[in-house]
Formats: sequence, structure tokens, C-alpha cells
Amino acid sequence: MEFVTAFGDPAVVLPVAAVVLIWLVAIGLPRMALFWASCVAACGVATILLRVILRIGRYAGIDDLLHVPSGHTSGSTLVYGAVTLVMAGAFRNAGARRMVVAAGGLWILAIGLSRIATEAHTTSEVLAGFAIGVGSLLVFRRAFHPPPGSLPGVSIVALCSLAIALLLHGERADLWTVVEAAVRAARGA
Repeated sequence: MEFVTAFGDPAVVLPVAAVVLIWLVAIGLPRMALFWASCVAACGVATILLRVILRIGRYAGIDDLLHVPSGHTSGSTLVYGAVTLVMAGAFRNAGARRMVVAAGGLWILAIGLSRIATEAHTTSEVLAGFAIGVGSLLVFRRAFHPPPGSLPGVSIVALCSLAIALLLHGERADLWTVVEAAVRAARGA
């Protein structure tokens, strides 16, 4: 399961998000690229804010089942979900689109389940990550809905996303440590 969970690390997911960003600019959709970047940022900020809020609650003596939402899960849901939507949009055939969405959904689910299997997160923390990721993906999907088969370069997005994910697999970006250090610095500790 460590193999699967590593694909959800920000060191992998953020460069894949950059592939989508570059592709949107390249096909002449710079505003959509900016919107995409905003969705990625909002997903990250929502995950971090919920972590901070939950930590404050814990320090205040509130007993909770949820300590930190899974950032691997929220980021993977948004980014791999968007790549899945882009790939599915390449097909005019509804059955083919459904198969792509099912495969993408299973991949996202596998990453979330791997966080539980590796004991990195509890089920509730992974569900919170899914909720943040799905919310961010729905916001992006609401704005991005081209007619099926109308997008150029989808195979390039798919291949570049896969290549980057494989090349960066195993890399780690512990963003939470960076956030904690920033908070300590801001408090003067």
C-alpha cells in the first residue's frame, strides 16, 4: 500500500496539477488555467485550515474523531479527478467516458484506502479529505464542461501526467511541517 499512497504525496500531485495548468494555457484557456490554479490552492488551504481548526479544538479539550484531514486524499481527489474528467472528455462515446471515470475513481479510492491501510489516517480523516477534494473538483467541473471530444491534446495531458507521477513516485513533500514552522515563526517561538 505504500506504493499506492506515494502517488498521493504533494510532491507528485502538485506537478501533475501543473501539467493540467500548462495544458489549459496551451489550448488557449488562460482564464480556466487561472481558475484551475485557484481550485488547487483552495483545496490545499481548506485542508490546512481544517487541520489548524481541529488542532485548536484538541488543545481546547474537545475530544474528536478527526485530527487531521488527509491531504493526500484531498489533493489526489481534485488533481487525479480533474485529469480523469479531461481524459473522459476526449471520448464522444458515453460508455468510454464512463469507463475512464470509473478507472479514475478507483485510482482515487485506492489512494484514500491506502492512507488507512498504512495507518497514516483514520477512516474519518480520509473521508474529510475526500469531501474537500470532491468539493474542489465540483467547483472546477462546474466551470469546465467542454463538449465531449472537443479538447485538443488530451493524450498529451494523460501521458505527461502519468510520466510525471511515475518519475516523482516516492518523492516526499511534507507541507504540514512547513505550515507548522510558519505558525511558530509568526508566533515568535
